[in-house]
Amino acid sequence: MSEETKKKINILPSQFEHSDFARQDITITADHNQTPADFLNPNSYSSIAEKIQPRDKITVLDEGMTWQLELLVVSTARNWVRAVKTNFTDITAEMQESRAPEGAPDDFFVDHRGRAKWCVIRRSDNEKLHRGIETQEDALKQMADYIKSLGL
Repeated sequence: MSEETKKKINILPSQFEHSDFARQDITITADHNQTPADFLNPNSYSSIAEKIQPRDKITVLDEGMTWQLELLVVSTARNWVRAVKTNFTDITAEMQESRAPEGAPDDFFVDHRGRAKWCVIRRSDNEKLHRGIETQEDALKQMADYIKSLGL
């Protein structure tokens, strides 16, 4: 056994507290033109810095649900917040554009569009024909039904 595993510590009651009392869990929705790097810039938080404290956890999810960034706040001031990245998840592989079923015209596709959720979209003008669909599977079914209704 190494020295580290032999070392016995005793966590004191004063060191223990529920996270609800120790920090805030903050969620930020990033606009489509914002990148994860924007949230590592301390000055990005100037309008909300007074509401954030060290140890707070910030989760940033972009509106298109293509990535998620988790941050831990390490220091703050009146007009800036310094946070370090603890996790980043690229969701694009899960949310990539889904095409029409085999043999169907390539005029339509489904895509996740943030707050509009899953949408059936006409490729020629990027018009959302159906929106607010909860799952990709349901969106694909609605797209297939729509293509059938057109007789294509």
